[in-house]
Amino acid sequence: MPLPKPAKGEKTKDFLDRCMADGTMQDEYPDPDQRFAVCKAQADDRAVADDRARAVEITRLASRYGASTQRAVEAILAGTSVEDFEESMR
Repeated sequence: MPLPKPAKGEKTKDFLDRCMADGTMQDEYPDPDQRFAVCKAQADDRAVADDRARAVEITRLASRYGASTQRAVEAILAGTSVEDFEESMR
Protein backbone atom coordinates (compact mmCIF):
# COMPACT_ATOMS: atom_id res chain seq x y z
CA MET A 1 0.00 0.00 0.00
CA PRO A 2 1.32 3.51 -0.70
CA LEU A 3 2.51 5.52 2.26
CA PRO A 4 0.52 8.60 3.28
CA LYS A 5 1.99 11.85 2.04
CA PRO A 6 1.62 15.33 3.50
CA ALA A 7 -0.94 17.46 1.71
CA LYS A 8 0.20 20.80 0.35
CA GLY A 9 0.18 23.26 3.23
CA GLU A 10 -0.47 20.56 5.85
CA LYS A 11 1.41 21.26 9.07
CA THR A 12 3.95 18.61 10.05
CA LYS A 13 2.19 17.86 13.35
CA ASP A 14 -1.16 17.43 11.58
CA PHE A 15 0.41 15.09 9.03
CA LEU A 16 2.17 13.04 11.71
CA ASP A 17 -1.10 12.68 13.66
CA ARG A 18 -2.92 11.59 10.50
CA CYS A 19 -0.15 9.24 9.42
CA MET A 20 0.15 7.61 12.86
CA ALA A 21 -3.63 7.03 12.95
CA ASP A 22 -3.82 5.65 9.40
CA GLY A 23 -5.22 2.08 9.47
CA THR A 24 -2.87 0.77 6.82
CA MET A 25 0.13 2.26 8.60
CA GLN A 26 -0.99 0.67 11.87
CA ASP A 27 -1.31 -2.70 10.14
CA GLU A 28 2.03 -2.46 8.32
CA TYR A 29 3.93 -0.85 11.20
CA PRO A 30 2.36 -2.06 14.46
CA ASP A 31 5.33 -0.78 16.49
CA PRO A 32 4.54 2.92 17.11
CA ASP A 33 8.22 3.91 17.13
CA GLN A 34 8.78 2.34 13.72
CA ARG A 35 5.55 3.85 12.37
CA PHE A 36 6.60 7.27 13.66
CA ALA A 37 10.00 6.94 11.96
CA VAL A 38 8.33 6.13 8.63
CA CYS A 39 5.83 8.99 9.00
CA LYS A 40 8.60 11.43 10.00
CA ALA A 41 10.64 10.41 6.95
CA GLN A 42 7.63 11.17 4.74
CA ALA A 43 7.24 14.59 6.38
CA ASP A 44 10.96 15.31 6.00
CA ASP A 45 10.90 14.34 2.31
CA ARG A 46 8.07 16.84 1.74
CA ALA A 47 9.95 19.58 3.59
CA VAL A 48 13.04 19.01 1.42
CA ALA A 49 10.94 19.14 -1.75
CA ASP A 50 9.26 22.35 -0.59
CA ASP A 51 12.63 23.95 0.24
CA ARG A 52 14.02 22.94 -3.14
CA ALA A 53 11.04 24.44 -4.97
CA ARG A 54 11.36 27.67 -2.94
CA ALA A 55 15.07 27.92 -3.77
CA VAL A 56 14.43 27.42 -7.48
CA GLU A 57 11.71 30.07 -7.52
CA ILE A 58 13.81 32.61 -5.60
CA THR A 59 16.73 32.03 -7.96
CA ARG A 60 14.43 32.48 -10.95
CA LEU A 61 13.06 35.74 -9.52
CA ALA A 62 16.56 37.05 -8.76
CA SER A 63 17.52 36.45 -12.37
CA ARG A 64 14.33 38.05 -13.66
CA TYR A 65 14.86 41.19 -11.57
CA GLY A 66 18.62 41.35 -12.21
CA ALA A 67 19.57 40.65 -8.59
CA SER A 68 22.84 38.98 -7.72
CA THR A 69 23.11 35.28 -7.04
CA GLN A 70 24.47 36.21 -3.62
CA ARG A 71 21.23 38.03 -2.79
CA ALA A 72 19.22 34.96 -3.80
CA VAL A 73 21.43 32.65 -1.73
CA GLU A 74 21.11 34.91 1.32
CA ALA A 75 17.31 34.92 0.97
CA ILE A 76 17.21 31.14 0.58
CA LEU A 77 19.40 30.57 3.64
CA ALA A 78 17.38 33.07 5.67
CA GLY A 79 14.19 31.16 4.91
CA THR A 80 12.63 34.09 3.07
CA SER A 81 9.35 33.21 1.40
CA VAL A 82 9.03 33.52 -2.36
CA GLU A 83 6.37 36.20 -1.87
CA ASP A 84 8.57 38.28 0.44
CA PHE A 85 11.56 37.95 -1.87
CA GLU A 86 9.54 39.05 -4.87
CA GLU A 87 8.14 42.00 -2.92
CA SER A 88 11.68 43.06 -1.99
CA MET A 89 12.61 43.03 -5.69
CA ARG A 90 9.91 45.53 -6.69
